[in-house]
Amino acid sequence: MKLGVALPMAGAWATPDNQIRVAQRAEALGYHSLWVFQRLLYALQPKCDYPPMPGQPWPKAFERVFDPIVSLAYVAGATKRIRLGTSVLIMPYYTPILLAKQVAGLTELFLEANFSPGAEVGTVLAHLDALASTR
Repeated sequence: MKLGVALPMAGAWATPDNQIRVAQRAEALGYHSLWVFQRLLYALQPKCDYPPMPGQPWPKAFERVFDPIVSLAYVAGATKRIRLGTSVLIMPYYTPILLAKQVAGLTELFLEANFSPGAEVGTVLAHLDALASTR
């Protein structure tokens, strides 16, 4: 079995120092991978409940979430072998060629780091509505 660790991405504990601390400690303890997630917006008046927990509001920690690619690049520079992964990159947020360039750069700059991307089309209507209003 291979175990991974989630980087601190959201809320008060998501700081650059904590990301490095968690990444280096996970690597030292022999964990297989580091994982990040993506949230673009925090809806002030959500149109739906928090999907994993029906009937519950969205976590306040999601008011502030780091960018997943930036976070992985940051910790890759402070680690040696641990695999890097995105649990979800929401594809409509990206221009495909720009995302491909970012991922290629991440893997090229940090040759020892393996990268496991996860992607989806998006399920939160408020996010998709906001994205549509910017195009």
